[in-house]
Amino acid sequence: MKRPGKMVIWLENLDSSKSRGGGRKIPRGLAIDSPTLEEVERASSRLGLRVDSKKRASRPGSWWEGSGYVVVDRDGRPRSEILRSVAMAIRRMRGEPSETKGSP
Repeated sequence: MKRPGKMVIWLENLDSSKSRGGGRKIPRGLAIDSPTLEEVERASSRLGLRVDSKKRASRPGSWWEGSGYVVVDRDGRPRSEILRSVAMAIRRMRGEPSETKGSP
């Protein structure tokens, strides 16, 4: 179901262990190791996005994994920019460097 002005962030979109075909939407160097639903919720909230989450929901491409998703306001920004911002916020929360070695 489409939600105008909203965007769905699946955990797979930010997971560095996933391939692009497996759901990752940002470069591997910016992606997060095993992100949790709570981390994505907190990071989105810190960025000033309104958050609504659904636990144990499955992305259609990986129906056997019930990882869940977060719905955020789009703010008129592109999807990739929001995903990168959320990933960077999670890295800051974890105390990790902003980019890993080997990323362009």
